[in-house]
Amino acid sequence: MPALDSKTQPDLLKSVDEDCLEQWGHTALGCPRREATAEGRSATGVEIVRFDALVSCAIAAPLEMWCLRLYLRTTGDDEADLQRLLHEAPWLRRSLDLAGVIVEELQRHRYAILACDSEALALRLAEASRPQRRSRVSRLHVQVYTPSGLCVG
Repeated sequence: MPALDSKTQPDLLKSVDEDCLEQWGHTALGCPRREATAEGRSATGVEIVRFDALVSCAIAAPLEMWCLRLYLRTTGDDEADLQRLLHEAPWLRRSLDLAGVIVEELQRHRYAILACDSEALALRLAEASRPQRRSRVSRLHVQVYTPSGLCVG
């Protein structure tokens, strides 16, 4: 069989019917029939990779930097989400380009990861993103990760 390239893959996928794809999926999970999966039999050889573990590993291995993990529930309205982010993290007002990219990441993935040059910078930005008054609820959640991938707050 010739190697697949980007020109032949779409044609191959168009020619495969959904029943065949479903059967291949069940076979890959070690289930000979769809009914076996529906009955709740375990999927042999499959493990969950927790998102937190993935983030920690990514920070520890290739980045090895202090990082901030941001979470903000977005609305899908670019301008409203940007204004909300700028309200929650006023330090971003000086970097509107960065804020715009963060909003895109938050809208697309629900999280954004920022790599920081130093521990002091990461901690200062995290602190600046916390509510000033106890009565105000923070909508932006910030977690700080060490260069080894340990979440410290």
